[in-house]
Amino acid sequence: MPQVTQQKGFTLMELLTVIAIIGILASITVASLSSVRARSRISNAKSSMETVRAAAALCLFRSQVLTTPPVANAEICTGSNLNWPKLPGAWVYGAVSSNVSAQTFSITATGDSTTITCAKAAGAEAACS
Repeated sequence: MPQVTQQKGFTLMELLTVIAIIGILASITVASLSSVRARSRISNAKSSMETVRAAAALCLFRSQVLTTPPVANAEICTGSNLNWPKLPGAWVYGAVSSNVSAQTFSITATGDSTTITCAKAAGAEAACS
């Protein structure tokens, strides 16, 4: 009569199947994390640009000229203690234009395939989009 032995452990196929499943789950997680990081940088940039919008409106109210080019931690307008905030990651400030007599300005920031523009037209409230 042949002797029956019990197997202990896992077969090679079982181990390879588990490793493949873990690899698939890891790739899904990494892909979703990169989009979350991009959305976080965009949100951070929007917040910084809202700060710029408020400061630029105050500069115009005080009849102060916006400084160009915008540099992080430099004055937003001449003679003020308001500074350009640092933008996240690869974000950069774009065009800055202002007209003190017309009380208008336009400021852009670009990064993560997104452009944020803060502007104030004559007779209108300042806004970012």
